[in-house]
Amino acid sequence: MIPVYIVTGFIGSGKSTFINEQLQYRKKLGGTACISAEQGSVSLIKDALQLSPDKLSAITPNQPDTYSSIADEIATYINKTNPKEIWIEWNGMVSFHQLETLLYSDKLRHMLQIEKVLYICTDQFVASMLPGLGNDVTSQLYSADCIITETDTHHALLRTYNREAKIVTAPTPEKVEQLCRNSTWGLIPNLLVIGITAYILLVTAFRHDIPYSIHQCFAIITGLIVEAIPFLLLGTIGSTVIRYFVPQSVLLKLLGDYSWKSYGAAMVSGLALPVCDCAIIPLFKALTDRGVPLSVALLFMLASPIINPITILSTWYAFPDNPMISVWRIVLGLGVALLVALSFRFYPPSKEIMKSRNTQNLSYEEILIESSKSKYINKKRLLIHMEKEFSQLLFYFSMAASVLSVVQVYGKPWLINAGITLPIVWAIPILLVLAFFFSICSTSDAIIGKSLSTLFPISSVMGFLILGPMLDIKNVYILKQYMPTSFILRLGITIVIMSYITALGFQFFVG
Repeated sequence: MIPVYIVTGFIGSGKSTFINEQLQYRKKLGGTACISAEQGSVSLIKDALQLSPDKLSAITPNQPDTYSSIADEIATYINKTNPKEIWIEWNGMVSFHQLETLLYSDKLRHMLQIEKVLYICTDQFVASMLPGLGNDVTSQLYSADCIITETDTHHALLRTYNREAKIVTAPTPEKVEQLCRNSTWGLIPNLLVIGITAYILLVTAFRHDIPYSIHQCFAIITGLIVEAIPFLLLGTIGSTVIRYFVPQSVLLKLLGDYSWKSYGAAMVSGLALPVCDCAIIPLFKALTDRGVPLSVALLFMLASPIINPITILSTWYAFPDNPMISVWRIVLGLGVALLVALSFRFYPPSKEIMKSRNTQNLSYEEILIESSKSKYINKKRLLIHMEKEFSQLLFYFSMAASVLSVVQVYGKPWLINAGITLPIVWAIPILLVLAFFFSICSTSDAIIGKSLSTLFPISSVMGFLILGPMLDIKNVYILKQYMPTSFILRLGITIVIMSYITALGFQFFVG
């Protein structure tokens, strides 16, 4: 498979100059082939195969004749040049989906492999032209692995189009070469493997010199991570499948008004849509943009991670001796989600407060969903998305497990020896704070909750399990890309108050 690097962007953004600089730095001119679908003022230093933008615009998955001749042309060029890598300069007004359809056609899919997609843009283009150019340009931004800008002035706006891409300002050729490197499993899993290996080597060489408490901490961290990985994987796979393969039109039919049917559907949708708490936020914004009432969309966002089958399974797994914890988590969590949503129904925020920072053009997601039904879907991009999401969730979980191991090994004995017993009115807020800062995925937070139950009353752990899927650092960060700060503050305060009252009620009636 020949690695392919794709450079996209509007005409005049500097694509040709960028490719020339990169080819000179990499010193691979002899083994590099170039394909250009653009006709700019700067020529590539390497003779390129020139493609017709008009023919490319006509490519559709359902009409093979529209791209077979172009695919033949590319295949002939590749067989003639026999390159080690290929750089494609893609036209700024032709949908990225057209390129995917071409490269993953029967004639080319076994020859080529997309490694990186780099989008280049100027400040003037982002400020004045980008919002009005439609889906074809949006598709390129949405598909980019890296967005390269002149300054950092418009990073926030670009982030609304693609929250996963790396955004860099005027990178050097050396920096670009680093960005083009592809990591198979991501940094976080690699660091975990390195850490485990280093620990084993240290134990082997200095086993008598390492304190027993260090061994305890490492055993707790390893155990928690091993237990959580299956649920993290299931949650990541489920959320990715829902994001790319479930049309939003289906959700609109169920959630489109203020009826109790819409509220009921919002509460139970998580049973059929196993989406984790961070992956549900873009869906929430997309629903509100398409006319779903704010309170219904909020209920959908808050309730789905709690009633997610993977979340229920992990909670039952974490508390096998007390299966009612799973039941109470569902009942109380849905109750808190409904009360929070109704507070926005009967006391809606003003129109001034709800003015969005920047509206995101999400219509390309619908194009991608439709294209995923054909055999030309870029399956590698789906796998890369799952790898990125899994690595991010594993990072948060590993940090939480590390903090918890230190608390269990050093904090718990200190509290016992000091004879300190936290009253329930303080234990609950402490765990609510931990739920926010730990930022654990809803599909695996019950495993941490089980460990916390040896340190805190079960009612405070219930507060931890209720608030965590609704409000944490990563959720706030993602939500801030779509909604104003004042809305997030009100939502966060409401969730905290409702969770605190619910945990106190659980202590009074059950605990």
